[in-house]
Amino acid sequence: MKRRIVSIVLLALAAPAPALAQDAGLQDAGPAEAAPAPPPAPESKAKPEKAEGEARVPPTLFFHTPPSTALPGEVFEIRGDLQQGMNKERFFVRYRIVPKGEWKAVPLRRAAEGGVVAIVPAKDMQPPGIEYYVANLPPDPQGQPELRPEESKGPLANETRNFGSPEQPHRVLVHGFTSETLYEKRLADHQGHLSRLAGGYGYSNFGRHLVTHDDPINAREPDVTTEENGKTVEWDKSSEHNIYHEITLTYTYRFLTYLYDLSVQMGALAESPSDFDMFTNTSGKSKPGMYYISPSAQLEFFKYFGATVLFRLGISDDGFEGGAGGSLRVGRVAGTRVDVGGEWMSRAGGRFFLRFGWDTVPHLPMAITIERTQWYHRDMWGNRLFYEIGWDIYGGFGINARIGYAARDESTNGSVVAGGGASMEF
Repeated sequence: MKRRIVSIVLLALAAPAPALAQDAGLQDAGPAEAAPAPPPAPESKAKPEKAEGEARVPPTLFFHTPPSTALPGEVFEIRGDLQQGMNKERFFVRYRIVPKGEWKAVPLRRAAEGGVVAIVPAKDMQPPGIEYYVANLPPDPQGQPELRPEESKGPLANETRNFGSPEQPHRVLVHGFTSETLYEKRLADHQGHLSRLAGGYGYSNFGRHLVTHDDPINAREPDVTTEENGKTVEWDKSSEHNIYHEITLTYTYRFLTYLYDLSVQMGALAESPSDFDMFTNTSGKSKPGMYYISPSAQLEFFKYFGATVLFRLGISDDGFEGGAGGSLRVGRVAGTRVDVGGEWMSRAGGRFFLRFGWDTVPHLPMAITIERTQWYHRDMWGNRLFYEIGWDIYGGFGINARIGYAARDESTNGSVVAGGGASMEF
């Protein structure tokens, strides 16, 4: 018993005390208990700095419904509301004319009916449109509420964009033309020329026709009398009275407004070259020739619709002659168009025409005309079909030619239509 007690005491003395081992740093038997984790540090309220070059996202201060279209030549209003009133910041709309006009600025001012408004001048509302963005600048050091002249030209580095940006502006399309832009467009259609001087010669041969004895001007004995189907037919073999010649000289001045242009034409009509000397006629017979002057006006009602009115005053060996006419146009004046019209003159008779012109080939305008005419026989109707082509050579100078076919209702056969001319624009 004593020996067992002694053994227990010796073992107890041989084992070191835990507290003493810990103090001396000698405990290494078994894993040590983990120390408690330190409490988390409080989150910093400071925002992280933005990387260099990162865009600053401003608060939205300006609210509005962006317009998408506008009318030309009228003031353009951009209306909206500010989130916190005007305060002392200077709000403005910066805009430019499409495609790459200079940036201009107009201030946002309080509107009488509430909210704020910026007004773009009417002179800047031109097709195809404008583009804009809304921004503000800090208060002016001198207390000036408006932008200084040097601040009106932008964009500026210190401006805060509230809607859009110089790189992504909002675009407003302007449909139509102002009177100034419409004038410039029409002038460009004519290569900048307002005046035109043109001269031409035309020849129309209607072939051989049956002779009429009831026409006091053209009554004559037939050249040939034949029997056809048991009837006597008289016809003109030489074709002298189936031909007419026309010489013209025309001056046109373009106003390029509702009154698009005014023209004055001087011309001579004759059934043969010898008839142009009608004033030296000593034969005692009426010679079918006439000199005339013809003023005309072309009107532009709409973009693709217009009209022309004309008057003729002439003189022949029978005395004074007169007439009038007009036409309607669908299409562009200097481009593809269709004209339909007619006229009447006391000596020459009447005529009606349908003309289709096109300019699909650069510098080579073309046209086809179908005409129902009495010229130059008041009692004999006939038809003409001819093709015209022009060549704009250089600097406003051009030439043109005409070729076609003509025949009277009484003709036994038809013949040629021909002519040509030259023009100069300046």
